[in-house]
Amino acid sequence: MRNFSVGLGLVLLLLAFLSSCIKDELTPKKSVVFLIQADTTNTLVGLENIKINAIEKSGTGSYSAITDGNGMVKLQITLGLYSVNVSKSNSGFVINGNADNLLISASTDTVIIKSTIKPIGQGLIFKEIYYSGCTTLTGGSYFSDQYVEIYNNSGDTIFLDGVCFGFIDPLSHQVSVWSDPAQNPGLRIPVTQMTWIFPGSGRQTPLLPHTSVLIAQDAIDHKTDINGNPNSPVNLSNADYETYFDLSGKDLDNPAVPNLKYIFANTKTTFDWVIASTGQSLIMFRLPTGTDYQKFVQNQNNFSTKPGSSATTQFLMVDKRWVLDAVEIVKLEPDKQIKQLPVDLDAGKVWCNQLKAGKCIRRRVSELNNGVFTFADTNNSLVDFVGDQDPSPKVNVFIDFN
Repeated sequence: MRNFSVGLGLVLLLLAFLSSCIKDELTPKKSVVFLIQADTTNTLVGLENIKINAIEKSGTGSYSAITDGNGMVKLQITLGLYSVNVSKSNSGFVINGNADNLLISASTDTVIIKSTIKPIGQGLIFKEIYYSGCTTLTGGSYFSDQYVEIYNNSGDTIFLDGVCFGFIDPLSHQVSVWSDPAQNPGLRIPVTQMTWIFPGSGRQTPLLPHTSVLIAQDAIDHKTDINGNPNSPVNLSNADYETYFDLSGKDLDNPAVPNLKYIFANTKTTFDWVIASTGQSLIMFRLPTGTDYQKFVQNQNNFSTKPGSSATTQFLMVDKRWVLDAVEIVKLEPDKQIKQLPVDLDAGKVWCNQLKAGKCIRRRVSELNNGVFTFADTNNSLVDFVGDQDPSPKVNVFIDFN
């Protein structure tokens, strides 16, 4: 009986192997040339040795290769719908490119990836974002312990006065109607829900070099507070600010922690500034020097309703030249990871594979010198960030960028 079982097991294993081989042979593939197109004038960045990642949107496969001196590489690739990302940093510059929902068909011979080259950023960055939430003791969902940590990645003091941040519209798994120049002249960035601003009139809110500021949704010890959740991974009672939304009359306020001011809100029903666990992209921006934010939000030219929609909801429109940092947070399912941000703001995307498991996204470290952390900032969250990390607000954690 034992010999029969062993023999049957070997037969089944052989059949599975043969089935896999047959399936692989029957899966149609195509030799496709990928060509990076970018203006390298006046930079020290060449188009060689650039890594190209092609991820099949259904999650069935991925391919990667390194370009030659002409920015070209040939891949034997399965036919299907892909998200393609390219990134390289060198000599103080970074090259980024992205092609989302790229169809590789039997007639596809060459794919051109239009890419941008910019100086590597050294300034304010999103260092860590905890958005995935956790469960309560009774199995419910808990998101009140979300936070955003902003870091001064430079060697100079930066004044936060007038720096703003908020979510962009729409959610990550929805197709954006804002990317059409005919519908959105200038391709301004639509900010939804609340837009928050740091206090001060110019030089009142300094952030020292290589230090961070912690913004909590609710600034309490979520592990022990009666309004918290014992399953929460964080104590946010030491946050520098909290996003208190008084219009709802329901938001929790810790009087010991300063409240950020919202300069605009297109909702009154939401009683917390909640980052969607399904993914929601964030931008940080500063209005042009001398701009009075109160007058700015009173000017109807700085708002727009959604193109092609009869809804009257207004969105605050931000010139992308004002953007200091941006992070594309998406759903974990590959077929629902739809790009929203322009490639020159964020060429990649990042996500957590474990929702409601108390995990965050965190930047990699590009340099650690005598205890001073410099974080990766190539404007490509696919390579700059790592998902599924244990939250560590106000604590620098080393994750190597190289």
